Amino acid sequence: MLNIHEFIHNLDAYYKQVEKLAEKNSGQLIGFWGQPDQKTMDIFRAQGCSFIDVDVYLGAVDSDMTPKICCHIVKDIYDNIYHLKNKVALYIGTTGPDKCDQGRNVRDILLAEGIPVIDASNFNTCPIRPLLISTAKGPLKERVARITRLTFEPLTEEERKFYEENQCEPRFNFHGVPPRDLDLLDNFPEDTHIQGWTRLVELGVPGMVEWEWKIENSAPTVFFTQSFCNKEVMARYLAKKHGGLYIDCHNDITGSAEAKLQAFIRLNDRRAGNANL
Repeated sequence: MLNIHEFIHNLDAYYKQVEKLAEKNSGQLIGFWGQPDQKTMDIFRAQGCSFIDVDVYLGAVDSDMTPKICCHIVKDIYDNIYHLKNKVALYIGTTGPDKCDQGRNVRDILLAEGIPVIDASNFNTCPIRPLLISTAKGPLKERVARITRLTFEPLTEEERKFYEENQCEPRFNFHGVPPRDLDLLDNFPEDTHIQGWTRLVELGVPGMVEWEWKIENSAPTVFFTQSFCNKEVMARYLAKKHGGLYIDCHNDITGSAEAKLQAFIRLNDRRAGNANL
């Protein structure tokens, strides 16, 4: 339908096409996956469009579009799109390193099925937002969820002030993508910093994957990936290198994964003299 990769040397022409599509779909519900090009999202938002993130579990039935051994977030994208087929005007997706190779497969399959898609891969290499949520104190699940909404719901002044006033030194780090089951994050203390891809999303540079290899402090770090994600190898390597915990989950949180995480947190708190926190 519209592919930003084809306009890489003439983005003005791309955005003119986006403006036409946004006007045509004014006030409609727009689906998206990944963290698309921000200006593309802003153009649709200016036309009064609302958004739904199809990366997350929405209770959709199995679309039978993926094999059983597949990243569950990718599976959710397909299931959600087929569940929402008659409710969403079009989809905005990412297909490069800012998402994963499966993002490209989603685009091509949807187009083959006649479902309108804009490929708005995020080529941004300069931070467009300050790092506030990732380094603030507060429930980790709420902060990760808020980061995922930044592309269509910027921080209010009240929120910005709250995060600025609640900056903290990290007791732990969470590194990785948002878990499909966000309840996993309830196990972390509030003074946990966010690293990895989720941190890049807050900055607005999800395609700067080389930054995922850098840990910004020396706090004990949990390296998380979804099962069958291509980031598993990186997460496991970094966990070994930094003496952290590697953990992956496929669907819901397993008792084993939660027990490992809780044990890692308790052990490192004892070592730091934080046993009563």
